Amino acid sequence: PRCAARGSVVFTAVVPRQNLREQPLGGGEAASADSGRWLSRGTSVDRQPVYTPAGDRIVFSSSRGGDLDLWSMSPTDRSLHRLTEDPAEDWDPAFTPDGAHLLWSSNRSGHFEVWVAEADGRAARQLSHDGNDAENPTAAPGGWVLYSSGTPGKRGIWRLRLDGSGARLLVPGVTVHPEVSPDGRYVLYHAPVEEREEIRVARADDGAPVPFTIAIPFRNLPVSFGLSALPVAVGRARWRPDGQAILFVGLMADGRFAVFEQPFVPGTDTSAARRLVALSEGELITESLGVAPDGKRLLVSFIERAPNLVVAEGVPDLPAPARGGS
Repeated sequence: PRCAARGSVVFTAVVPRQNLREQPLGGGEAASADSGRWLSRGTSVDRQPVYTPAGDRIVFSSSRGGDLDLWSMSPTDRSLHRLTEDPAEDWDPAFTPDGAHLLWSSNRSGHFEVWVAEADGRAARQLSHDGNDAENPTAAPGGWVLYSSGTPGKRGIWRLRLDGSGARLLVPGVTVHPEVSPDGRYVLYHAPVEEREEIRVARADDGAPVPFTIAIPFRNLPVSFGLSALPVAVGRARWRPDGQAILFVGLMADGRFAVFEQPFVPGTDTSAARRLVALSEGELITESLGVAPDGKRLLVSFIERAPNLVVAEGVPDLPAPARGGS
């Protein structure tokens, strides 16, 4: 075999990639990662999937075009349509209940704000004016939009009208990933608490706390996975379309990430009724999910390692390797 030239290094780089897999969501046994079908299977990062209210297409954030943009895909024939095209980052899409408007987070103004457009991405405009970090938009009936703010002095879940007026703090504190219930009465959100993350619920109209909590422990992801050595609680919770349960990414006893479903009953600990609905297999990591409006399909973004051989040339002070042989 030929040896690398002087100043060249060949090494293996492990790069995480994410792909979307649609799986059945029934009331029986959990679906494993080898059930269902892959809707994407490339080297890009496809995540944060959401179904349109009609259930005929999915929208997700993806790096497949070079920049992080929003894309639309048909789950039937996997036809693709790009919804945003901007050098900035566009991510975490959501729809208004009537399907007429698309919401997402973008830093195209220099920092993250909530943006809104027609369902096909046209006529995009900045909706929030948080000033630093507005993310994770979710819409409620009646023309209301909720989002999480990470801006110092303003942290929490905010509510404003679809025309940008009436902004007010709803739930103060460090919160992320709000999601309005199908009937518009409640909003769930994530809150970090010491060694775990909690899914909490508040009333969507006035932010009053609802006595219901789901605890999700953190897990260390090794550097060798190409991700992070810090404790993370991966995932985003979604309501079941009938509003009677919450689906979320949590941890199995063996440390694997999986999707669980837990009944939502205010004032009641329903953890004993929690059930596994989708399990990561092998080295796959369950990261984010979307639920079809008919409640029969689950769309999961799985993280996996993609090892690649990389050649670095022009490395200074690196001698060529000694040649063996006779």
